[in-house]
Amino acid sequence: VPFVIADNPVVTTNWFARIHHPQRAIGLARSGLQMLLPISPRFALMMHDGNVYTTDSRINVISISRADEVTALNELQWLNAHKNV
Repeated sequence: VPFVIADNPVVTTNWFARIHHPQRAIGLARSGLQMLLPISPRFALMMHDGNVYTTDSRINVISISRADEVTALNELQWLNAHKNV
């Protein structure tokens, strides 16, 4: 499944804040921020709060092999789009 790119491609989300602070506003300064930018059908740039989320990758590359995970990330593009995906 390829990544899709919409007309508003930088997606921000914060699962940590949604779970631990559901009544508070979510912004760039909140713990747990994640940002995703697809840069091609095969690659996306993802930045995350290293104080909240960890990876086991020493080279800062995460491979996603499951189609349902890519589909979930693509859904964020569709939800964030203004007019075009």
